[in-house]
Amino acid sequence: MLLKSPIKDVFITQPFGVSYVNFYTFLGMDGHNGIDFRARKGCPVLAAHDGIITWAGTDSGGGKGVSIITKEVGHGYKTIYYHLSRVDVKKGDKVKAGRRIGLA
Repeated sequence: MLLKSPIKDVFITQPFGVSYVNFYTFLGMDGHNGIDFRARKGCPVLAAHDGIITWAGTDSGGGKGVSIITKEVGHGYKTIYYHLSRVDVKKGDKVKAGRRIGLA
């Protein structure tokens, strides 16, 4: 699957599989199961792939985020966008890669 960059001026703060702290080991994981990016405040956050919004809003801890899932033949992919200052989509929306889904 081809993923587009979710932000401009990409700076990776934590790569996939790397554990800078023992948090992931505590959860029974070998390492970080995602890629974390640093973004300027107010920077547009874009969908990395086509899909359907499965969650958009504020969680019980007050953090804002979006989750997108897509199904390809025999595979399902999910991307999560977190620590947003604003969410511009809602659950059930269909999005195309590159669409703005919120602000960092």
